[in-house]
Amino acid sequence: RFLELAGRFSMAANESEPFGLKSIVLTGSNLLLLVLICFVYSFSAFKLDLKQTLRWTESDVGMVFLCASIGQNVAVHLGVACDRYGALVSYALTGVLKGVGLLGMWWCYSSQVTSVPLYGFFLFLDAQGMSIGIIVAMKEVQRVAPSSLSGLMAAVSKFALGAGGVYSTSMYDSVLSPDVGQHFLINGVASIGGCVLCGALAVALAPAAGGKKGGGEAEPLMPLILSRDYAAVFLGMVVTWGCSMVWNSNMASFSNAAQLSNGKEIRFTYNTAKTVLSLVVGPLCDLGSPRLWYFVTVACTVASCMVMLASGGSQCLVAAGLAGSAFGSIATLMPIMTRELSFRSMGTLYALAKIGGMASSSAWNWVAASTSDAMTPKGQSVCIGEECYRTTWLVILGTSGPILIFLLHWVATAAPKTKTS
Repeated sequence: RFLELAGRFSMAANESEPFGLKSIVLTGSNLLLLVLICFVYSFSAFKLDLKQTLRWTESDVGMVFLCASIGQNVAVHLGVACDRYGALVSYALTGVLKGVGLLGMWWCYSSQVTSVPLYGFFLFLDAQGMSIGIIVAMKEVQRVAPSSLSGLMAAVSKFALGAGGVYSTSMYDSVLSPDVGQHFLINGVASIGGCVLCGALAVALAPAAGGKKGGGEAEPLMPLILSRDYAAVFLGMVVTWGCSMVWNSNMASFSNAAQLSNGKEIRFTYNTAKTVLSLVVGPLCDLGSPRLWYFVTVACTVASCMVMLASGGSQCLVAAGLAGSAFGSIATLMPIMTRELSFRSMGTLYALAKIGGMASSSAWNWVAASTSDAMTPKGQSVCIGEECYRTTWLVILGTSGPILIFLLHWVATAAPKTKTS
C-alpha cells in the first residue's frame, strides 16, 4: 500500500512547476545528498588503516572493494525501483541501504569482527545505497530544472558528486584518521539524515496531486531499450566508460612502460581535463545538440587510444588529456541523454548503460593485465616497452571503431527531438 501511495505521489510530483524558490530548495537538497552519500570514494584513504587493524591481506582488501564495485555498477533493479515507485521510496531505500551498510561496518569494527565476507556484504549494501541515491538525486534535479537548463543541472550534479568524494576523503584524512569506526558511524548518520531531509522537503514542496489524468500509466520500457537512440547511448558508454576504467587502473603502468618521467603530470592532466569537461559539456549541450557532444566524447576516447597505439605510449600526456576529457564528459552527458529519451524511465536507462561500461572495462582490463604480464621478463615486476599494451589498444580500437562509425551515422541522420521535461 505504501508503494502504491508513493507511486501516486511521484506521478503528481512529475508535473513540472516554474523554476522558482521551491525548485531551488529541492535542487539544493538533492545536491547535498549527492555530497553525503559518496563514502565509497574514500576507500583508498582508510584502506591501509582498516587492513592493519583487522590484520587483513591485500587480497582480503581487494575482495571487499570488489563487493563495492559490484554494488556501484549492478544497479538496474534500483533504477527500475526509482522509476516505478518514485522519489520517496528511493530516498527511503537509499537511507536503509546506506544505514545498514555503514552502521553494520561500524558494529563489526567496534566489536572487533574481522570477517571479510561480512565487511564485503555491508560495503556492497552501502554501494547499492549510493547507486540508487545518485539515480534519484540526479533524476530529481532534472525533474525540477527547465529543459533549457538540463545540461547545466547535470554538470552541477556531477560537481556535487566530485565534491562528495573530496568531502568524505578529507573528513577522514584531516579529522577522523586513524579511527575507521568513527568514519563508518559519521557517514552512516549523515547519509540517513540527508535522505530524511530530501524526503521531507519532497513531501512538503511537491506540487498538488490531480494533474494530468493518465500520468501514472506505465511507459513501455522495451521499445525504449531496443530503440536506435538508446543503442547509441548504451554503446557510447561501452566505449567511453570502459576505456576510462582502463586508464584509471593502468595510468601509472602506461607511463612506466613508455619509460616516461612525467607520471605526475600525466595524472594531473587526466584529472584536470576530467573535471573541466564535466562542468563545461553540460552548458554546451544547452546551447547545441547533446547528441553531437556525445559523439565528440566517444571520438575523444577513440582518439586517445589511437595516440597511444601510434606513439607506442610516448605521447601519453596528450592521450591522457583526451581520455580525461571524455571521462568527464560522459559522466555529465548520461543524465542528459537518458532524460532526452524518457524522463520517466531515466533511472532504468542510466543504470542499464552502466552495465555496458562495466562489462567492457572488465574485459579490457583483463586484456591489459594478461598481455602485460605475459611480456614482463622473469625476475622483473614491470613491463617495459611499447609492446606491453599494444594488444590492449588494438582490442579497444577494434571494438570501438565500428561503434564510432555507427554513432556518426546516428548523429548525421537523427531527426531533431524535443527534450522531455
